[in-house]
Amino acid sequence: MMYRHILIATDGSKPSERALSAGLSLAKHLGAEVSVIVVEAPFSETFDMPAGNQGEQIKQHAASVLRSVAKAGKQNGVACDCIQVGPTEVHDAIIANARERGCDLIVMGSRGTSGLSLELLGSVAQKVLTISTIPVLVYR
Repeated sequence: MMYRHILIATDGSKPSERALSAGLSLAKHLGAEVSVIVVEAPFSETFDMPAGNQGEQIKQHAASVLRSVAKAGKQNGVACDCIQVGPTEVHDAIIANARERGCDLIVMGSRGTSGLSLELLGSVAQKVLTISTIPVLVYR
């Protein structure tokens, strides 16, 4: 199957950077359109943020990630439609945006969450895989 429009989900982490790189490469090879999404997680899911104005820090982080995405796209010769959404449930935003934009593939990284972390937080990749009717390519 030839993919025509790929949605790449990223959060700036190392696994999502690998997925971004692979997704851009695949899109370039296929001549596919690319949309890249960064979803601002709800504050309750952002345990590693320092005290202070977490909402503003999350927005700034997402904007910074998208600036890096645009630069990576340019370096790879792939135009990226950059999307910043949130705060909302990450998996829901990824799936909804893929549907709204007519994407036929979702590319995302996996942090390899397991054990208690997986039980408490769940895995965004696992939720997208479970719910999405659009094919999902997960990089580890």
